[in-house]
Amino acid sequence: MEITDLPEYPKISFIFKEEKYFFKVGEKIVDEKNLGDISIIISEISLPQISDIIKKYRKSGDSLTHENFVHFLDYFFKELLKIYSYSVAFFIKNIAWFYFLGYNANQKEFVGAMKNIAVNELGFDDNVDIAQLCINIRIFLLSTLLPDITHLKKHIEIFVKGYDTRPDLFVKLLNSSFGNTQMSYSIQAETYNSFIEIYTTGNPILFLMFEFCNMIKSEITMKPCANCGKYFIPQKRSDTIYCDRPSPQDDSMTCKEYGSKKLWYDKAKENKSTKLYRNIYMAKQMLSRNNPDIKEYKDDFEKYKIDVKQWRKDVKDGVKSDAEFITWLKSVRGKRYLD
Repeated sequence: MEITDLPEYPKISFIFKEEKYFFKVGEKIVDEKNLGDISIIISEISLPQISDIIKKYRKSGDSLTHENFVHFLDYFFKELLKIYSYSVAFFIKNIAWFYFLGYNANQKEFVGAMKNIAVNELGFDDNVDIAQLCINIRIFLLSTLLPDITHLKKHIEIFVKGYDTRPDLFVKLLNSSFGNTQMSYSIQAETYNSFIEIYTTGNPILFLMFEFCNMIKSEITMKPCANCGKYFIPQKRSDTIYCDRPSPQDDSMTCKEYGSKKLWYDKAKENKSTKLYRNIYMAKQMLSRNNPDIKEYKDDFEKYKIDVKQWRKDVKDGVKSDAEFITWLKSVRGKRYLD
């Protein structure tokens, strides 16, 4: 189903001001997020974690009827709120709503995918006839919700990697998402000369597009951390390469602290091995030049150059460590074929 054919489903309102969201249910603010935060959270959604929530649903009436599905969504939303903030949990729940409404409109599109999930994920017999079976909520969501979360994460990847280098791709993505705009906008008077802008949507893709556009307008950069690989927004310098999350290698340090320490350590190791390699190179070269009549010195120098080239490649490729390289260098430092 195309984005432009989205059916009606629950919506959430938010105020957007000073690069910050304030999500509302009625008149109550239920969630606050900085610009870019929701994109980052969505990019980190764990599919196995969502899958576990779905698989743990074990109510007796879990066939795919409207009444049962509403009951499931109540359970699903409560479980999501244990992991995510209100706004993110709301958008994830809405993906499930979207596909349920789409399934009611055209069931045939879903049958093949759900049979695959029923057999491979939930242990149904390969001969099961999904069309005749009272379809299970878990089969339905495992075959629709998880792929669509992956689709959402792909939008974020396109934004991070593509909008600056391939703006045409980003604009195409933008136009397809807003082809039939489903984000309403209103203005509420706060005082005589002060107004609040309120946006309303239930569509997570439209929300991401809204977020991306405002990040571009505000010149906010999102990039992957050079240590943990997760997306982050540099707060002070745009050329920052590490985030401030706990480092996966050592949670007593942030990625920024660990990365800086590792960079210094790697550089120090490289300097040590490089210095030793060059000193040995110069010594063997000098010995060969000063003794042109001794073939063994020249052969030793040529062999050293070949061996060093291989060692440096192995270290770079991670096949061998820099410490092993240094140990080998020390072993050949004073070696002579005539010794």
